[in-house]
Amino acid sequence: SVELRTPRLLVDAITDFVSTKPVAYTHSQGKVELRDKIAAVYGVSIDEVFFTNGVTEAYYFLSRFFADTPICQADARRLADAKTWPNFLVPEPFYPPLVGIFTELGLQARYLNRHTGNGNLLGQPITEQIMKLADADTRFVALVTGDNPTSVRLRAKSVENTATAVRQLLEMGITTYFIPDDIYIEYIPPEYRNKYITLSEDFGIPVVLLGGLDKNIGTGFHSGWFIVHIPDCLGAEFKTTEFERLSILGAKYLGANTFSQTAADMYFGHILQTGEIPPEAQANVNAVRCWSSALHDSLSAEFEYPFGEPSTHLYHWIKLPTNVG
Repeated sequence: SVELRTPRLLVDAITDFVSTKPVAYTHSQGKVELRDKIAAVYGVSIDEVFFTNGVTEAYYFLSRFFADTPICQADARRLADAKTWPNFLVPEPFYPPLVGIFTELGLQARYLNRHTGNGNLLGQPITEQIMKLADADTRFVALVTGDNPTSVRLRAKSVENTATAVRQLLEMGITTYFIPDDIYIEYIPPEYRNKYITLSEDFGIPVVLLGGLDKNIGTGFHSGWFIVHIPDCLGAEFKTTEFERLSILGAKYLGANTFSQTAADMYFGHILQTGEIPPEAQANVNAVRCWSSALHDSLSAEFEYPFGEPSTHLYHWIKLPTNVG
């Protein structure tokens, strides 16, 4: 087992908060101060940021958002026949919570084949696969950067090909989002943290970017968020309608733990000012790295981020072939 300690910085922040401030409700999207820091990291507006108790809560919320569309409401009787359902596309193998949560709440998963059991790529470009599987009820295409649990590495070309396909679907009149679930923000080179937002603008597609803090760095405080970015080229009416729906659903279903938000707020303040993670947090990362090394001597600790150079990650990533997409 690995003994992980909550960083002193976070313990002190919570102690001070409990001692001096009432434990009050925050905005359903999260503390304004916290969302302002997250928005600054990605170069987006604060209204586009939604803080959650880890990315898992974001999945639950987004499953409601994508299942509760005007098309679903208008076609409720047709959907009741189970002949067609709102669907999403995701590479296989997949991150289990992503598929499990969305299918549990009424969406159908359709799988993009990425590689065979022995690691050989199938060769069919991801763009072609998306266009073959998508239809009028496709709500989004999802990619998990680093791909938990398979560790298949993505390349920028794979991401761009996915964006190209989503753009083609939009031009066909199918409202489809691109959902990248990014790795923990600590492991993304600063100059690439807003890459998916830039991609949204460049390709003219709506993007929901999922992110979070490493659990070992913020031990005891599960922190995640998602950013909804809709470029102006898609029209003011569409953008307004989508954010009204997000606001209504957020008031119903969102409400991250106040302590978690306070810890995340303090962490972001520290990381932005110093550019470093707290010493205890680094000790946690080192402990997990040693533990995983003992279990998986044959695995590599190098993780290739699609938009940057390979960087050392706390996990040991399997050296499967790069997805040439």
